[in-house]
Amino acid sequence: MPFKGAALDGDRGDGNHRVLRMRGPSAGWIFRYTSPRTCERREIGLGSARREDKDQAQAAARAARERALDFELMLMRDIDPLDEIETRKRAGREKAAAEKARHKQSAFALSQTSTLTSSRTDRRETSGRR
Repeated sequence: MPFKGAALDGDRGDGNHRVLRMRGPSAGWIFRYTSPRTCERREIGLGSARREDKDQAQAAARAARERALDFELMLMRDIDPLDEIETRKRAGREKAAAEKARHKQSAFALSQTSTLTSSRTDRRETSGRR
């Protein structure tokens, strides 16, 4: 459905945590829920909704439905989806930092080993010239 104007603006819920939010020429899928920990209303973006092409719109709606299902399963286990996303991001950043530190440390150790090896070779060459 092509963009027709501001008359279509607004949020349209499906009754199952998913909301289609339309603003001007753009639209996006939102997952709206109440946090099991804080009892606050929260929202997570599920992706853009394609309005230009029916096939693209259906594919975007399917993808949003699948992500929403994952979030609903988290809620059923009393896990706040937004907190879980942040925890996974933090763990990924910490893992990347640890990998970088490990790589830097091994590169330093390798450079020290090559420095020691080259200085031993230099000493052998100079001692043999006497």
